[in-house]
Amino acid sequence: MTTLPDPTAALDSRPMDHADPPLQATGDHHTRGAPTTVPSRLTQLGRDLGYNLAALFIGVIAFSVAITLFSAGLGTALIYIGIFVLVGALFTASFFAAGERALARWNSGPMPPTYYRTAPGGSALRRMLAPLADAQRWKDLIHAVVSFPVRVLAFSVTITWIGGALGGLTQWFWYRFIPEPKEDVWDLLGIAPVWHPWIQVGVGIVFLLTLFPITRGLALLQRALAIGLLTNERRALREETTRLTSSRSQVIAAEAGTLRRIERDIHDGPQQRLVRMAMDLEAAKRRIDPQDHSTRELIDAALSHSKDALSELRALSRGIAPPILTDRGLVAAFEAAAATSPLPVGLNIRPGAGRRFPATIEQAA
Repeated sequence: MTTLPDPTAALDSRPMDHADPPLQATGDHHTRGAPTTVPSRLTQLGRDLGYNLAALFIGVIAFSVAITLFSAGLGTALIYIGIFVLVGALFTASFFAAGERALARWNSGPMPPTYYRTAPGGSALRRMLAPLADAQRWKDLIHAVVSFPVRVLAFSVTITWIGGALGGLTQWFWYRFIPEPKEDVWDLLGIAPVWHPWIQVGVGIVFLLTLFPITRGLALLQRALAIGLLTNERRALREETTRLTSSRSQVIAAEAGTLRRIERDIHDGPQQRLVRMAMDLEAAKRRIDPQDHSTRELIDAALSHSKDALSELRALSRGIAPPILTDRGLVAAFEAAAATSPLPVGLNIRPGAGRRFPATIEQAA
């Protein structure tokens, strides 16, 4: 028993839109397989401190410029000037996004790649406005706005932890130089002044010991935000899958067309010539002398060979592109193939398999 599957489970011939221009990659996709050196804990702490502190300065400029240009672009969009301002805002956001990706790579290693759409062909105006249709550039703009409070948080907490660690560990030295009267939080809690230096040292040690995990967590938070908004590897994979699917569909369609052309050429060429040759041999057989047995035997043998060749050619033609497949569909073609099989064959046709499918799917099946 042979089960006839649903051909669409294996082939998908739905039309796809590939008018979009190709993507241009930036990032670290070429370094994925390269071995990376794990920095020491002290080196990583220095990088986290630099990342958390430097990111704020980039963020302030990026946030200010992005908000200003975006607001100006929206406000003047009705007079068309704003459209070009928005394009400038997107390019500016992409510039700061590149700086953020570079900073994140310096802090924690390679980033996933980022793909921007390349400028399409056509007029200069179309190429100039192409960034408005690039989702990644809008994500760069969103990152410039959304990341600002995260950068402020990272900067503030990092400064607080550095100040807490250094201030607590060194208060015993500089506290004596503060003019009288002086009162701190330990006085408000009613703790004797003799214990204040020891408590401050203890607080400084706590800040120092937690400095690495705190700064590391803040750096990873900023990196996660950058990966989420400034990279689009999954989109590139989806685009590549779509392109490969389209290429596969085109190859299948071309193959089906080639097979149909071969079947048509066989039918219109060699088959017709063999039929004509058989007719000529029959005519020659009637004209020769009935007593010329040797010649009649040669003609009979030639007729037999031409009929065999014609039968084989017709079977080959039906196997390449059977007419019943074109006329009645895939199920009828399978039923005809089962009927001519030298072995007993049964068909189990599932519901929905009896409908007509695109010619490429039927030919491939």
